[in-house]
Amino acid sequence: MSKYDIVFLGSGIYASRVNKELADLIDSASDLPTNFAFFCTHASKVGYQDGFKVVKKKIGDSSTVLAEFDCCGENLGIPEAMRKSMLERLPPEKRKEAEEHNAWLKGRPSEEEFQKAKDFAQTIIGNL
Repeated sequence: MSKYDIVFLGSGIYASRVNKELADLIDSASDLPTNFAFFCTHASKVGYQDGFKVVKKKIGDSSTVLAEFDCCGENLGIPEAMRKSMLERLPPEKRKEAEEHNAWLKGRPSEEEFQKAKDFAQTIIGNL
């Protein structure tokens, strides 16, 4: 990876963490690039927890994180039966809130969010 001026790393955030394969990729790299940019999707409408913290710890001071981009995204990895089962276990007031949140997440990231992600990447590359 050290041959590149910048490496973009992207992942969905699950339980406040990036995909394990992404973290393993950094572990297995013999040399890291000078610069990184991170992008992710997550289901949190109110607050994004730094899912890249494990990756940041692994790269330490050897590389710079130039920028990060995040947006909400629907978790398509949960089967519908499991999603319904999870909702049924919630108290009624929390269930209603979770159902509204799931409806809000449906179809995200939106085309507008995809465009923002593209603009993010183009800005980073343009500043190199």
